[in-house]
Amino acid sequence: MYQFLHPRVADRAREILSAAHEDELARISPVLPVRMRLASVCSPMRSRPYAAPNYLSDLGVRVSDEPREFFVLSQEACGFEPLLEDIDADVERFRSAWNSGVTEQTAVWWLETVVSVAGFWRTAAGVAEVMAASDRPPILARLRASIGSALAHRDPDEACRWFGSVRTAPDATPDVAAASTVRAAAVRIKREGRTADGVRSLEALGRQLDRWRSDNLISEGDRNTLRAVAGNLRALAETRSGALDAARDSLAVAAEDIAQGDLVVVDPEQRARYAAQIGLNRVQLTARIEGWRTACDDAVEHIRRTSASHPESLSEATSFAALAAYRAGLFTEAVELALAAERAIAYEGAPTRIASARKVLAGALSSAGRERETQTVLERVVCDPLGTDIIAEGRSA
Repeated sequence: MYQFLHPRVADRAREILSAAHEDELARISPVLPVRMRLASVCSPMRSRPYAAPNYLSDLGVRVSDEPREFFVLSQEACGFEPLLEDIDADVERFRSAWNSGVTEQTAVWWLETVVSVAGFWRTAAGVAEVMAASDRPPILARLRASIGSALAHRDPDEACRWFGSVRTAPDATPDVAAASTVRAAAVRIKREGRTADGVRSLEALGRQLDRWRSDNLISEGDRNTLRAVAGNLRALAETRSGALDAARDSLAVAAEDIAQGDLVVVDPEQRARYAAQIGLNRVQLTARIEGWRTACDDAVEHIRRTSASHPESLSEATSFAALAAYRAGLFTEAVELALAAERAIAYEGAPTRIASARKVLAGALSSAGRERETQTVLERVVCDPLGTDIIAEGRSA
């Protein structure tokens, strides 16, 4: 029975784990054994390492091709023909499992596996539709939120309905309910272009946060952190409508909010991650308002702060700093920053992002007249897409 319940991704993960020692997999990428273990055990990971992000929990409800790229390249590196997405077969497999009484925890794992390990977003949407249409309504907040995220790119209205249902789940806490409200607002703002509707829901969330604080359901720090997350999305809406000064003000308020108050409900790591994202968004907005030279200075300062507060966000901070330096014509600085970004991303299983860092590196080297080194970097894009050689060089240094 349990073999039947597994998606093909899990079957492939167990094949890979049984075919090679964990050290061999780690030499391909240190991320690989972590993600294969995530897929091979039919329960969701309780504490996820940074190398195995849950793409379904993204507050911006973005559809990333990063996990699919990594899964394909990793299978090839292990000598396997990459799995192709077979939506009909896998959805029917899940339908049988769901109708047979598979637990909601296993359904969460199923969705997270096909998305965060394989990048099979269309399969996840089909699986979500099975649960949405069934006579067995999902109960757990995490499952309801995952269904919303899986449907966001296919059926925004249905996705928002599921996000809205999270707050009535018996296990929902204020932070979980607030995050789902933010995701629904992100769908309205980013996918449907209904900016005003999205902003209104964020304003309503702000009032709800104040009520939760007054009722002692959350601490001041919890309220401020969640308010900052909403402010960060509001700034995006303002940026898209061309109100750059308003967006800058919203981000400034968010940065101030997220630094204040003790936490009870919100995870401190989440606050640090949100703070790093707000800081990066402020630097990116500076590039649009004041130009790349000022943004480069701010980006280097952002690296310093991020290094101390949330090292896991350093690769993003460094990547943007490299781009800013390159666009500002500071090619020597851009090379150093892009090299640092390339090394950091190699440990994160993100081939699309490492390719982007290498493009900046190649551009900076070429602009500096270092053509031989430029060619070497361009060769790495093709020959070392996972960053395996970069990791090996670091171990031998």
